[in-house]
Parts: sequence; structure tokens; C-alpha cells
Amino acid sequence: MTKLKLEIAIGSIVLIFSFLFFGYIDVLEKLVEWSRSYERYELDEILSTLIVLVILLLIFSVRRLRESVSLSKKLQQALNEIIKGIVPICSYCKKARDEDGDWHKIGPYMHSHPIVEFSKGICPVCKEKEERKG
Repeated sequence: MTKLKLEIAIGSIVLIFSFLFFGYIDVLEKLVEWSRSYERYELDEILSTLIVLVILLLIFSVRRLRESVSLSKKLQQALNEIIKGIVPICSYCKKARDEDGDWHKIGPYMHSHPIVEFSKGICPVCKEKEERKG
């Protein structure tokens, strides 16, 4: 959150300096020529400052969009890692299925894959046995 506050502070400082700068140098004088009757309201400085404000908001929005895309990619990678750690195990014979779809006894599988979680399923052999029973 401090990064956000810092960006807001920097944006505010730039906004104030741009207001002062555009007040000193009439950058948009041609735009104000058609509204000479409103010169007493200092429209040229306000319009210049609003342009800077829009640019700052655009930069801020693009940075936030990049951060959210980056965060989304990181979350997707973390989810993929979690899913890789979940191994289906047969409810009947207690064999575990590997990444290739082969079924192995649970003991050797746990020694070769120490950090895993198990989900329940049925291996093809047990499925056939259960179908024959039913």
C-alpha cells in the first residue's frame, strides 16, 4: 500500500508543478483565443493541468494493469504447482496414478514423490472388478 501512496504523492506533486508551469507559460494560448471572454477564469492553466492529470492517470492505470496481469500469471503458476502436487489414488487397491497415467503401489510412489496430496479415484483394474460385481 505504501507504493500506491508514493505514486499518489508523486502524481500530486507533478500535478501542482504542471499547474504552476502552465500558469507561467501559456502553452495552450491558441485554445484560449476563442474563449477570450473567459480569460479571467484562467482556462489555459486549468486545461493544461487537466491534460497532465489525464496523462498521469493513464500512466497510473497502465502500471496497475501490468501489475494485475503479472499477479494473475503468478497465481496461475502457483495453481498449476498445487495441481501437480495432487495425486489420484485408487479407493480400492490404494495404487497411485503418476503423471503418465500409470498406476503404482503407494509405498514406492511416496518415496519417489515426497511432497504430494492424494485425491480419491478408481484405477482401471478395480473399476472392471467392480463392474463385474454389480
